[in-house]
Amino acid sequence: MSQAVLDRLRVLQEFSRSGGGSELLVRSLDKIISLERERLTAKLEELAEGLRVYEAKYPWTSAMFQEQFLAGTLGDAIDFFEWSVLYELWQGTHQRLQILSSRDRDQGGASHFCQWTVDPTIPQ
Repeated sequence: MSQAVLDRLRVLQEFSRSGGGSELLVRSLDKIISLERERLTAKLEELAEGLRVYEAKYPWTSAMFQEQFLAGTLGDAIDFFEWSVLYELWQGTHQRLQILSSRDRDQGGASHFCQWTVDPTIPQ
């Protein structure tokens, strides 16, 4: 899926650089970003619910647990493996949500999307 998104973003980037674009395109992109933020926020809360179950059962926050688990000091209980995976999923989702939110703050709103450039480190 990521490659399909990148391909479409490259087309929009080229289109925008050539002088193309319209208010409809900007509003559409704003809506996509907003919907993705809503989806990630819901997923983050779902994952947080699962983390709260483990945090109530054991005497650590998820961050404290993960640090100890990765250091190998907690043992091999199945709960620990499940908690670790859940926390990693939460971290990844949180990171993606932060990317969408920080882009909005940095650009003064998602309506500046057409000025974004494709990351030059991403193979084209």
